[in-house]
Amino acid sequence: MENRIEYKLGDNVLQLIEVALFETYNGRVDFTGPTPSKDVTIKTGIGGMSKLHKAIQEMTTKSGLVINASEIGAITGKDTDEKFPITSYTMPYLANVKFSVDPVYDPMEEDINNPYIDGFRQSSYNYTIELVNEEENISIEIVCVGKLPVFKEELLKLIRESKIADKYDVLPTVLQKYIMNCLKNLE
Repeated sequence: MENRIEYKLGDNVLQLIEVALFETYNGRVDFTGPTPSKDVTIKTGIGGMSKLHKAIQEMTTKSGLVINASEIGAITGKDTDEKFPITSYTMPYLANVKFSVDPVYDPMEEDINNPYIDGFRQSSYNYTIELVNEEENISIEIVCVGKLPVFKEELLKLIRESKIADKYDVLPTVLQKYIMNCLKNLE
């Protein structure tokens, strides 16, 4: 497995993390559980933590999971960080994941190669997954390489929510072809 994954804002980073962990552990770990035996630490910037926090909240809302701040349950938090109360997440059968904000991802100096995206430096949306309790040191970088164009981001959201299915036939042919290309890229 490659130790570097590139993504664009608008992609589902929680899903990228799950896939990266599955590919890393596949063949090394017996997926018994649902309580996993592996511990993982994910470091990111404020922008990345905000994106991850929002993705977990959306996932819990859709799945019916309960966010429990008393350290019991699949998603836990501590009162030490009011901005991001979720500090860990148990991915059933995969890993116990702990999140932390690392200031190294949010540099203050000007850098033409690290532009601002949605109020944070691009590097703020990077993630480093550190696998704990491993015989070897393994880290996986999930690197933000930019932002999806607004139209494409909205289109992908519509496609994922299946709202476009009702209106597909009335769209111009060029747009239908574009949608089909987007769907192919999602697979």
